[in-house]
Amino acid sequence: SAIAILASQSPDRLNLLKQIVRDPQVIVSNFEENLSKDLPVEDFVIQTATGKLDVVVEELKKNQTPFDYIIAADTVIHFDNEIICKPKDDEDARNTIRRLSGTSHEVYTGLAIYYKNGSRTSLVEKTIVTFRDLPQSTIDA
Repeated sequence: SAIAILASQSPDRLNLLKQIVRDPQVIVSNFEENLSKDLPVEDFVIQTATGKLDVVVEELKKNQTPFDYIIAADTVIHFDNEIICKPKDDEDARNTIRRLSGTSHEVYTGLAIYYKNGSRTSLVEKTIVTFRDLPQSTIDA
């Protein structure tokens, strides 16, 4: 069966991949996620996913690690013309959820895939998410 590598430490991404691939391997990318948030959101997520991917591709080639394909992704929230990345800590997460309470926002995921024959593909998926008004107790939970 195919050797799938996930360039992500996200347990959710790994669980999703396990639904369609047998025994995916995880190799976390040390790509520094510091792109300008002034980029269009689609470019931001694709360039971040591609950056994560390229680091792992180089590492696997250098170590001659076998693989059939490598998958990397990046997900951000787009709200009020701002790119919101993964929260730094619990307080940051609470502040973001408080901002989004009672509103609709966009969630963008950029996906980048590299195949062992050297070809690559990428795509962006946008989902609109609406939060009802959330009580503080729910936000804290």
